[in-house]
Amino acid sequence: MNFPCWLPKMHPVGPWTGKTYYELYQIFRNDFILSKPLFCGKKVFIFPEMEDGKEKIFWHLTTRDDKKAKQRLPDLRRSERLPWIKPIIDNFLAPEILVWDYEEASKDIHTYFFSKKVTL
Repeated sequence: MNFPCWLPKMHPVGPWTGKTYYELYQIFRNDFILSKPLFCGKKVFIFPEMEDGKEKIFWHLTTRDDKKAKQRLPDLRRSERLPWIKPIIDNFLAPEILVWDYEEASKDIHTYFFSKKVTL
């Protein structure tokens, strides 16, 4: 595996157990609620809307819509990479990271991050 030295290990999510969401939420809480990260000198805003006792963005980061099941189900690949989000934001100037703004259909501007040199 080819990882930048500042990128932490993925969080093990297999086998998925009753405590997996608890562990993932602790990572999310530490990285985004308690530490209040900055991007370009501005606080990273976490929408306060809650669902099932957790911020909706947490569910977006750890689950995927399953059209057949008509619900959000755990996404192992998203979940195991949750510890990467804050370090990627913190290191957005690193040559491995691409960052761009995109105007969504709603006219909201979203910033996207992509790690181009991480290979598994």
